[in-house]
Amino acid sequence: MMKIPAPRQLLLTHAFATAAMSGVIWQVQLLTYPQFLRVGANEFPAYHQAHTEGISLLVGPLMLAELALAIAASWQLRKDKHLPLLVANALLLLGIWLCTVLWQVPLHEELATARSEPLIRELIASNWLRTLLWTARSLLLFRWLSAIHSQTDKGA
Repeated sequence: MMKIPAPRQLLLTHAFATAAMSGVIWQVQLLTYPQFLRVGANEFPAYHQAHTEGISLLVGPLMLAELALAIAASWQLRKDKHLPLLVANALLLLGIWLCTVLWQVPLHEELATARSEPLIRELIASNWLRTLLWTARSLLLFRWLSAIHSQTDKGA
C-alpha cells in the first residue's frame, strides 16, 4: 500500500469534514427548515430550541474542525502548485462563516422568541447561499484531491 504524504492526508481529512457539512446543510435546507413552517405557534419555541440545541452539538464541532483543518491545510500546502484552489477554498469558507454569523444566527435568535413565517422563509431563502458555498467547497476539495491523485499516479 502506498503511503500518502502528511499534507495530503490532512487535505483528505479536511475534504471529509467539508463533505460531512455539505450533507448536513442539504438536510437542513431541504428537510429541517421547511418543517419549521409546519409547526404551530404554540409548539414552535420548544421545537426550535430542540433543533438549535441538537444541531449545535453536531454542527459546532464539525464546523470548528473544518476551520482548523482548513487553516492547517492552508499552512502545509501554501507552496503547492494548486494554490488557486487553496485560495478559493479559503474564500468560500470565509463566506460560510460570515453568512452564519451575520445572517443565520441572528435569524435563529429572532425565531427563538416566537414563530414568524416571514423569518422562517427568510431563513430558508438565505440558507441557500450557505448550501451552495458548502457544496462548492466539497466539489473544489474533491477536485483538488483528484488533481493530487493524478499527479501522484504520474509520478509513480
